[in-house]
Amino acid sequence: MLEDLATSARLVLAAEAKKNPELIQDLSSKDDRVQWVALRLLAERKESSVVPQLLEKLKSDDLEQMRRAMGALVELKDPRAASALIDASRARDDVFQREVVFALGEIGGEEAEAYLYAVEQGHDDELMRNSAREALTELRAKKPKEPKP
Repeated sequence: MLEDLATSARLVLAAEAKKNPELIQDLSSKDDRVQWVALRLLAERKESSVVPQLLEKLKSDDLEQMRRAMGALVELKDPRAASALIDASRARDDVFQREVVFALGEIGGEEAEAYLYAVEQGHDDELMRNSAREALTELRAKKPKEPKP
């Protein structure tokens, strides 16, 4: 375990010294750890070209991989992620569905807002309705105010 942590630390330190084009090349590495470090750093650097790779990761059966992808998508705040996140939440447990609700609240966009509104108004579970309401309130609070005519 200590050896794994040391390896991960080395990968992160090496990746942080790289420029985006080099990190994009790392996405084709056969080492999954190298790919994830590159994806995470590129997301932190707001490199939106990684959105398609992250959306693909949401199709995994591995919830941890899906959560990492969701975290990177939240970092990017790219509305293109909304549809894929909504799809990923289907047939998942309540905890994951709530995580998606809050991720959509952070990401924003018309589709995210519409989904949150629908969940708030009609989900069977009160906790999901309340979570959607909270996410929707935060999302709307972040939207720029339109000037009054």
